[in-house]
Amino acid sequence: MSHTGAARRLRRLILPAMLVALPACSRNQANTDVGNGDPTVVEFNNESLAQADVFVTAQGTGSRRIGTVQSGRKEELVIPRDIVNRGSITVFARLLARTRVPSSGPFAVAPGSHLTVRLPVDERTLVVLPAQGS
Repeated sequence: MSHTGAARRLRRLILPAMLVALPACSRNQANTDVGNGDPTVVEFNNESLAQADVFVTAQGTGSRRIGTVQSGRKEELVIPRDIVNRGSITVFARLLARTRVPSSGPFAVAPGSHLTVRLPVDERTLVVLPAQGS
């Protein structure tokens, strides 16, 4: 077999291999809110004595976990763009070893917003405020 025939055959195999490999790589990237504008961020302040798994939901979507915040800690959590684009969201927390599920109730949010959500020590409800410096 000639060298040009082998090279031609190799070129015919490389393109299909690349078309299969590239989508597989993109599926493994983290689901971050980068690209079109700033991410929508919630600073979750857990003042309770329990670990809080933090979830967000919007009309017509299921709930989505956005992070875990340990007792007495503050964490910045990113709200997925597809949920933010619904315009109104609800944040709620599932507390470790507790049956109570405190919720913010629905509130308006815009892409790029920065909000503070507090879980007070009484664990009854979540308090939503504009982030400090916003």
